Amino acid sequence: MKTLGILTLDPEAEHSYYNGIAKEADKYDIKVFQFSPNKVNPIREEFNGYYFNHLTQEWIAGTHPIPEYIYDKTSYTQHPDSLKAKTIVQWLKNKQDITFLGYGLPNKWRIHETLQAYPSINQYLPPTELVENEKDVLSFLKSEKEIILKPIDGAGGYAIYHISTSKDRIIVKTTKANGKMVDSLIQPSSFLRLIRRLMKHHTFMMQPRLNNLSNENQPFDLRILLQKNMEGNWKITGKGIRVGAKNGILTNISAGARFEHYHEWKEKNKQFDWDLIEDQLTTILQTFPLLLESSFAPLFELGLDILIEPDHSLWILDTNSKPGHKLITSLYPDRDTALFHAPLKYLSSMESMFEHPFSRGEIK
Repeated sequence: MKTLGILTLDPEAEHSYYNGIAKEADKYDIKVFQFSPNKVNPIREEFNGYYFNHLTQEWIAGTHPIPEYIYDKTSYTQHPDSLKAKTIVQWLKNKQDITFLGYGLPNKWRIHETLQAYPSINQYLPPTELVENEKDVLSFLKSEKEIILKPIDGAGGYAIYHISTSKDRIIVKTTKANGKMVDSLIQPSSFLRLIRRLMKHHTFMMQPRLNNLSNENQPFDLRILLQKNMEGNWKITGKGIRVGAKNGILTNISAGARFEHYHEWKEKNKQFDWDLIEDQLTTILQTFPLLLESSFAPLFELGLDILIEPDHSLWILDTNSKPGHKLITSLYPDRDTALFHAPLKYLSSMESMFEHPFSRGEIK
């Protein structure tokens, strides 16, 4: 029986996706565990965590050997426990007797910098610069008039700032965890102090503010969930439009945005040339995942966020190798079971797909 460990910083939390995988795993002769990197003992090569008992249909606490396959769903912060977890996960990735379903991606800046070298995809990458100091931001703002500042290792819309000018003042907008947007009108000297303070906590990159506002003045983008099938080929699991708050800056579901069906959005927004957009999407989806893997390490799934401008231009805003699955649960509840089966099917076919071990990815 194969063993699969779902790696998460909070394995005790009830999670419908992990439960769904565990309940279906018996059909593939797979035993499923759930554990935190911080509960791994590298010396004994075991962990304190949970395994799923198919007879009782519940998670049972205990100590077990490290599974041979790992589905990494960890999301890191600057908290000491999180930094410790990153070290343990890197150790796991370096072990030749353990295979990760996906080895993750580096930070947003490294992805952007690497993919710029490929003409087939760089036309879909927004102009982006790394922030070296606070004066870089001021100079970029003078040039672009309206910009977005985002941390290179951010997720869920955290610490993203919309910056614009108004006469002799600078307007800084950000969205808090509760979805509330906060505006500040400050002088340039105060703005530079603000950027210096922010840079103590994050490394940022900056982009022009692209026009992704709907007719109702709501920010929107296209989220596509991609996963590999049993043959190792990338397939679309689902796609939908994320719609943010009116006059807002974020489309993150965690920040209060909502999903709408892609085909319904197309029907409501006939001003777009959807044939042209679909042609561009085909190019992106046929090229982008393969370039990511050839540039970095093997992957199992991707969440891809694409912005559509009024002139039908497409821009790749973000890519996530550990995406959530709210797109499916929100818009396609009938696909829940298929979603649970996807990592199990992929795991079951991995030995036949690859003659050689996976390359050991850098910790992401």
